[in-house]
Amino acid sequence: MVRSEAIAQVPMPYRRNLLIRCDGAGASHQLLDWLTAQGQVRGRKLDYSVGFAIGENVRDAITQLPAGSCTVAVRICLAF
Repeated sequence: MVRSEAIAQVPMPYRRNLLIRCDGAGASHQLLDWLTAQGQVRGRKLDYSVGFAIGENVRDAITQLPAGSCTVAVRICLAF
């Protein structure tokens, strides 16, 4: 698998703390599930960031969703 081969090319000391980025082509549950599983490997910290352009067709689909069908993925509290 290309993803495993790519990680294997990273020198071992740097494989313990990875950040993987991808664009909309990588915005699939299959890839994100795989990345999440890789982050569970003992001794490894793996973060990932996926960018996804929201075009007119995506925006239209989002506006058709029923109220309350979306949930917040990340909640940040900046209380000082």
